[in-house]
Parts: sequence; C-alpha cells; structure tokens
Amino acid sequence: MIVDFHVHVGNYGKTKSSNVLAKVTLEVLLEYLDERKIDKAVLLAVESLERKKSGYCYYTSDVIEIYEKFPEKFIPFCSIDPREESLEEKLKKYIDAGCKGFGEHKVKLPINHTYNLKLYRLCEKHEIPILIHTDSNYNFDTIDLRNLEEIVKEFSNLTFIMHGPGWWREISTNVSLEAAYPKGKVTPGRVHHFLEEYENVYGDLSAYSGYNALARDLEHAEEFLVKFANKLLYGSDLVDFFDPKISLIELLKQIEIPENVRERILWKNAFELLKLSR
Repeated sequence: MIVDFHVHVGNYGKTKSSNVLAKVTLEVLLEYLDERKIDKAVLLAVESLERKKSGYCYYTSDVIEIYEKFPEKFIPFCSIDPREESLEEKLKKYIDAGCKGFGEHKVKLPINHTYNLKLYRLCEKHEIPILIHTDSNYNFDTIDLRNLEEIVKEFSNLTFIMHGPGWWREISTNVSLEAAYPKGKVTPGRVHHFLEEYENVYGDLSAYSGYNALARDLEHAEEFLVKFANKLLYGSDLVDFFDPKISLIELLKQIEIPENVRERILWKNAFELLKLSR
C-alpha cells in the first residue's frame, strides 16, 4: 500500500527543456500513479491571488470533480485564499463535498499574518488538517521558524503538515535564507524540534525540498526516518515525473529502515491522520 500525500493537476510551470507549460492532466496523473503502484493520492488544490495571476492555479472545483469520478483513488483537499470574505462559507461547502483537509496553502503573506491566523482558526474549528508550503516568498517566516512555533502552540488542536524549502532547510542548523536547498552533513535542527515537541506537526516529504533533506546526508536520513516514523508522510509533488533521477520512492528503498517504519511513512500515517479505512 502506498499513499502519495501530494499531487496536483494543472500547470506545474515551465519545463527545463522548453518554455512550454508542463500540463498535468487527469490522464497524465492517473498514468503516473499507476506506473508507480500508488494506491491512493491526496489531490491538492492551490487557490490564491498570486497563483491565479501566474496561471499555476489548481482549483478546488476541479479537485472535487476528479474525486467524484475516482473516489477510491483520490483524497480531496480544498484551498481558498484567506483574504476572501466568504472564507468560512466556502470551507464548509468544500468539507460537505468530501474534502478531508486544506491545502496546499500557498500565499505571499507572512506565515503569521492576520489573514492566515483566521484560516488556521477555521481549520481548527472544522477539524481538518492544513498542508502549508513555506519558503522565502510564500507563508514566509524567520530563520528558525519562530513564528510557526507560536502558531502551532496557539492552534494546538490543528494538525499542521509542513512542506517546502522554508521547512526542510531547517532540518539542519546553520540555515541561510540564500540556500533554499542546502547540501552537506546534517546537524539536527529545528525540524527535529518541531516533530519531537509538537504532536500536531507533521512533515510532508514531497518535492525536491523533501528529497534533498534526506539525500544530502543518508546516514542522518536513516536515523531521522526511524525516529520520526509516526510524523512523516510520503509525497511526490510529481518531482520524479519531471526528473526521474529525483525519486523519493527509490531513495526510501535505498535507505535501510525497518519495514514497519517504511509502512508508516508510505501509508499508515496518512490513513490515521485522515481517518481512512482500507
């Protein structure tokens, strides 16, 4: 059993070989999942003013439509720009339509902005987890994620699933804002602190940021995966679709971890977190 906790449909951006937008259609996504023997996938929306302007927007309406066609394959998450006045009304509508969480949350605001705090409060109220992308532009924070720490304390009944360069560069100490994907040996950093101290914080291993956090120091990765087996979620963000050399599935096969640890990361944590049944 494998659950991919981070997939999208839509425009992913410009491919490395051309200026053409890389369009991931439903057919492309289904083929990708089948080739990798993925049993279920969390299908994420991303709706924000910035994403709509850029053309890289994945609409909740599309996510729900796909889920209704393939309810056994996809687990829908919703997304709403927190600056919208009808935030709670839309959120309730999406939850009633089957959405199991909020995300991917990706707005050009500080992670502790008033609008974001309102969103966290509503997710906590309606008892759904939120998957947050953080980097130097989106949901940005200080070095050491000091604002995030205040947030996870304040909203202690809300599950935060953290993702992106701003989160995974903090797996080690000596963090620099200039290095989104730092290399070299890992000295346990703030990610360890969050996963150890806060029951409501999880790590989404998807995209190059998650892959790099493990691949940069395989000796540390083995210890990290075992220690935080209950707090980590396998996800792809289709990174290996665009560059097959960057495959988290293959990396997890290379790292020597017990089978029960592998199972927790590949699917059991997702099932428990989203209250799913086989």
